[in-house]
Amino acid sequence: MKNTDKIKEQLKRKVAVLRKRIADLEQSEKVLRESEEELKAIFNDGQIGIAIFDMTGKILRVNKQILEVGKYTEKEIVGKRIELLKMFPKKSIAKMLANFTKLISGKNVPPFDVEVHTKGGEKLITELHGFLLKKKKRAAGMVGIMHDVTEQRRTGDALRESEEELEAIFNDVRDGIVVLDLTGKIIKINKRITERTEYTEKDLVGKRFAVLKMLTPQSIAKMIASFPKTIAGRQGTPYEVEGYSKTGKKMIGEIYGALLRKRGKVTGVVAVMRDITERKQTEELLKTERETFYSTLQESPNGVALIDKDGRYLYINPQFTIITGYTLQDVPTGRDWFHKAYPEPEYRRQIITMWKKDFDRKAIDRILSVTCNDGEVRAIEFKGTVLKDDRAIVILTDITERKRAEEAYHAVVEQSLQGLHIIQDQREVFVNSAYAEMLGYTVEELLALSPKQVRDLVHPEDRETIKKYYQNRLADIQQHQRYEFRVIRKDGSKRWVEAFPSRIDYQGRPAVQVAMVDITERKKAEATLRNSEERYRTLVESSTDAILMLDRERNIVTCNQAFLKLFGYKKGEVEDKSTRIIHPSEESFRSYGKTAYTLIERVGSLREEWNLKRKDGTIFSAEIVTSPVRASDGTTTGYICIIRDITERKRAEEELEYMATHDVLTGLPNRTLFNDRLALALNHAQRFHNNLAVMLLDLDYFKDVNDTLGHTMGDQLLHAVGVRLTELLRKGDTVARSGGDEFLLLLPEMTQVEYANTIAKKILQGFRQPFSFDDHQLHITTSIGIAIYPDDGNDADTLVKNADSAMYHAKQKGRDNFQSYTSV
Repeated sequence: MKNTDKIKEQLKRKVAVLRKRIADLEQSEKVLRESEEELKAIFNDGQIGIAIFDMTGKILRVNKQILEVGKYTEKEIVGKRIELLKMFPKKSIAKMLANFTKLISGKNVPPFDVEVHTKGGEKLITELHGFLLKKKKRAAGMVGIMHDVTEQRRTGDALRESEEELEAIFNDVRDGIVVLDLTGKIIKINKRITERTEYTEKDLVGKRFAVLKMLTPQSIAKMIASFPKTIAGRQGTPYEVEGYSKTGKKMIGEIYGALLRKRGKVTGVVAVMRDITERKQTEELLKTERETFYSTLQESPNGVALIDKDGRYLYINPQFTIITGYTLQDVPTGRDWFHKAYPEPEYRRQIITMWKKDFDRKAIDRILSVTCNDGEVRAIEFKGTVLKDDRAIVILTDITERKRAEEAYHAVVEQSLQGLHIIQDQREVFVNSAYAEMLGYTVEELLALSPKQVRDLVHPEDRETIKKYYQNRLADIQQHQRYEFRVIRKDGSKRWVEAFPSRIDYQGRPAVQVAMVDITERKKAEATLRNSEERYRTLVESSTDAILMLDRERNIVTCNQAFLKLFGYKKGEVEDKSTRIIHPSEESFRSYGKTAYTLIERVGSLREEWNLKRKDGTIFSAEIVTSPVRASDGTTTGYICIIRDITERKRAEEELEYMATHDVLTGLPNRTLFNDRLALALNHAQRFHNNLAVMLLDLDYFKDVNDTLGHTMGDQLLHAVGVRLTELLRKGDTVARSGGDEFLLLLPEMTQVEYANTIAKKILQGFRQPFSFDDHQLHITTSIGIAIYPDDGNDADTLVKNADSAMYHAKQKGRDNFQSYTSV
C-alpha cells in the first residue's frame, strides 16, 4: 500500500510538473505568437524597409516599405539575387556585396549609403544597415534594413554647398574680413587680409588687434573706441584706419563693424576692411588736379566762365574781366548780364533765344557782339559745352581784331585782280568779282549754283582730276601747290586757268580756298614754243654757256657741247649720270639739292654761285641758273641748268674788293677798312666797358728821303715801316696806312690805359734800328699821337682827330717822341 501511495505521489508530482511545463509552454507559445505578431507588425507596418537575404544574396522576403520605395512588385524582387535587381545600379550592388562579405566573415559593418532607382526612374539615396540572421547559432542569412535618407542627404549636401559657398565668398570677396571674439582676439581672417597686408594667418590669428604692428597707434585707438559700441549694437558709421604691410607698403582702409551671433547670442565682431588706398590716392590726385585746374583757369589767356541755364555767371576768371570789363559782382544774375552785354532790346531777345537753343543741344559755339563795361562793342567768340547738371563751361576769345582783319582781307580780296573763291560741301560759298568776271557770271549767280552746276564749270575731261585735287586738299593731303585745268564760261567758251588751292576753316568748318589765274594766253604761247622746239635745240647747242637737261632725280638727260668742253667729258660719259659727277663732294651735291631744288619749285628759277669739279678733278667757281621744266598739268618733269665759269670774274671781284680796303703800296688796311674795324672795336668797348687806343704815326723827315734817294726808295721804306709796325703789335691790333707817310694804329680791348704808352715806347725803340735796302741803310724816326677811348672821345672821328692833334704836339716837342691827347 505504501508503495502504491508513493508511486501515486510521484505521479502527482510529475503530472504537476508536466502541467506546469505545459502551462509554461502555452505561455511561451503565447509570448512567441505575440512576438511574431509584433515582428510581423514591425516588418510590415514599420517606417523602414526590411529585406531578408539568404547566404547567397538571394532575397527571401521584403516588406511593403521596400516595395513602396522602389515602386516594384514582390514578384519582381523576391527570389532574385542582389546583382540581378534593376532597382540597384552597379556601384550600389558592388558596395552591398562587399559589405555582405564582411558581415559573413564576422566583421562589423557600419551603416552605408546606396543609390536606389525606382521603377519610374527616380533616384533615391537609402541608408543600409545589415546584420546576420542566425539559426541555432549559425548564420542562416542576412537582414538588410533600408532607410530613405534622400531629403536628409540633399539637405546635408545643400548645407555643405552653402558652407563651401560661404567659405568661397569669405575668401574671394574683395574686402578683407577679420572675425574677433568678444575680447578682441582674432579668430579668423580671409585671404584678402593676408594678400593686402602680406602677413600670414599664423602672424595674425590668436593675436589681439590692439597689439598688431600693421596698424598705426591712431588707427588701433579708433578700433578700440569702436569695439564696445559695435558689441553694444551701436555700430555707427565706417571709419578709416592706416597701416603698413609686412614689407612697409602704406595701406589705408575703411572698416565696417557687424555683430557675430550664434543661436541668437552675440559671440564676437566681424570687421570688414575695405582697401581704399588707391581711392585715397585718387582723391588726393583729384584734389591736386582741381587745384591745378583752378590755377590754370586763373592764368588762362582766354576768358573762362561757369554759367547756369538762366545765363547767370557762377564763376569768371581774370581774363574774362580783362576782355569784357565785367566782374562777377557786375553780373550776379543772367538778367544783369543780358541787359549789360546786349543793351539793344531786339538783339538781346535774339541772343536769349539762341542761348536757350544752345543749352538744349548741349553745345555753345557763337560769335556775338558784346557791349563791354567801358561801352565798347567787341566781337567775342563763345565756345563751350553744357554739363550734366545744366551748367556750362564757356571759353571766351576776343576776336575783334581778327574780325577787322577778316573784313580788311575781304576788302582786299574783292579788289584783287586775281580770281578767288571758296568751295565748301561742293558749293561756292565765297567768290570775288575777279573770279565771277573770269567765268562770265555775277557773284550772286555763282553763289546760287548747285553742287552739280559747280562741277559743270570744269571741262568734262578735267573733272575727275579736279575732284581728286579738291578731296586731297580738303583732307590736307600733301600734293602739288598748283594745277592747271580748263573752265567753261557762262557763254560756253573755254579758258585755261592755273589754280593755287589751300585748305582753310571757313566759318568754323573745313573748306578749300582757290586762287585762280587765267593762263589761256600763256598756254597758247607754250603751244607756239613747242612748235619752235627745234629752233630751241639749235640755240642750246650753239650757246657758249654750258647747258644741262636734267630729269626729276637730277640725272643728266642731255647736254650741249659747251658743257662737254667746260668739264672735259664726252657725251656718253655724262648721259644718264647723276649730277654728283660735277660736284666736288657728296656733301656739296646734297647741299645744293636741299637749298636749290626746293626753292626752285616755289620761285620758278634760281641763280646761284657754286664750286663745281671738272673731270680732271680741278675745282672752279661757277654761276648756275636752274629752271624747272613743267608738264601741261603744272607738275615738274625736269630741270634746265645753265652753267658759266666765273673763276676769272670772281678773282677780279676779289682783287677789286681787296683794293677797296687795302693800301696798294704796303698791303696794309687803308683808311676805309681801319674805320670799319674802329667802329666794331668801339661797339665792343661800349658793351663791355673796355678801353681802346688810336695812334697816329708820322715819319720824321720822310720828305728828305724822297728828295735825296727818290720815290722808289721812299716806297720801299714805307713798305718796310708797315712790316715793322705789324711785327711790333699784337695779333688783334690793326696797322693801317692813312696816306703819305702817316700810319694809323688801333689797339682794342686794353685793360690798362698805360698799355698804349708801352706800345708807343716799343715803336720808338724799334724805329731806332736802321732799315736796310741793298746798299743803303736808312735811319728814320717817328712822331706818335695817342687818343684813348672813352677819355679822349666817344666816336671814331673824334679819336682820330685828337690823335692827329697829339701827333703834331709830338713834332713840336722835337720829334722822335709820343704825346697823349690829354697832355696836349
